[in-house]
Amino acid sequence: GTPQANLLRDLFGGTLCNQLICKGCPHGSEREEPFYSISLEVKNKKTLQESLDLFVEGEMLMGDNKYYCEKCEKGVDTLKRCCVRQLPDTLLLHLKRFEFNLDQMRNVKLNDRLEFPMLLNMEPYTKEG
Repeated sequence: GTPQANLLRDLFGGTLCNQLICKGCPHGSEREEPFYSISLEVKNKKTLQESLDLFVEGEMLMGDNKYYCEKCEKGVDTLKRCCVRQLPDTLLLHLKRFEFNLDQMRNVKLNDRLEFPMLLNMEPYTKEG
């Protein structure tokens, strides 16, 4: 291949970690997924950090939606979340500035203000954080 064959991956390619963290047993699972950009919600968010917090927050799988642990052979309450495993050299953040309006049956631009710092510490949004 040419020197440019992996240029985009080398510059913008990172790795996300999709985690299932079981609360009722010691097991869980992780799956890696490559990414070139991270899409962030901006609606009702004041800062970029709030959007990133939401990105890594995850959701609890409980009740009828419990995760079935094959090792324990039972359903357990589980945190399902996504975080950054490996940051790229250049991080692209996609701000979700459009939402579908059911009344108008079209996409509407969100003009919410979103503040962002001059220097962004991504450590809290990584697997280690």
